[in-house]
Amino acid sequence: MKDNNLFGHWNASLTAAVRHCQAVGDVRWYLNGIYVAPHPEKGVIIAATNGHVAAIAHDENGYINRPAIFTFDAKFLAAHKANKKDMFGPRAIETDGKIMYMTFEGRHQSDDTVVYGDFGSSNIGVQVKAMQPVDEIDGNYPNLQRVIPAALWDQGPAIVLNPAYAALADKVIKTAQPKSKHSAMRVSYIKHDEDKECEGNTAMLVQYSCYKDIIMIIMPMRYYEKSELPEWVTQLKGEPKCHK
Repeated sequence: MKDNNLFGHWNASLTAAVRHCQAVGDVRWYLNGIYVAPHPEKGVIIAATNGHVAAIAHDENGYINRPAIFTFDAKFLAAHKANKKDMFGPRAIETDGKIMYMTFEGRHQSDDTVVYGDFGSSNIGVQVKAMQPVDEIDGNYPNLQRVIPAALWDQGPAIVLNPAYAALADKVIKTAQPKSKHSAMRVSYIKHDEDKECEGNTAMLVQYSCYKDIIMIIMPMRYYEKSELPEWVTQLKGEPKCHK
């Protein structure tokens, strides 16, 4: 049962980003929205999944008093993009439990002093770029906080690719075989005999289960960061907290 006592603010661009993994028209109705919940240590997590892929983001400056699943209008989320004349910086989504506002992150000094939705008639056009009624989904969201870290503790060999090139693999097979929606894609190292260590330093071979007459080769991309998980991910244990 939903609790009408709901308020918070979080990064709008991260919300728009995870939406790419949100389910659409799924019989599991609770997947047809974006999950926002308090992070165990600081900020909020923002997540979306269609049951096959999931995207999870962390806004350390965000706040929400309890977990919730939201449905967002596409036009509302599109307002997260700043223009050259924008003097307020990154966009934020803010809610008082009744209305969603597309505002800006700099408006929030602390969670104790913010009066949610109190923009004032004189500056609402400057502070608010879009509004929509709160559309909350009543349901239990998959416990990604428990599943995701467990799956990543023991990281195997890494495949380091340019995301834009990886996206081309989908376009290639859909053009070659338009009915290949459920084709499996196998990505493997092209390892030469002289290669002692291939991780992140060799090309990748892409093969498709539904179509043997086409392959892709994707050249590697250097990744200089250490492979440890971000601290905010390792802190995701158990159920999300609620704040009064």
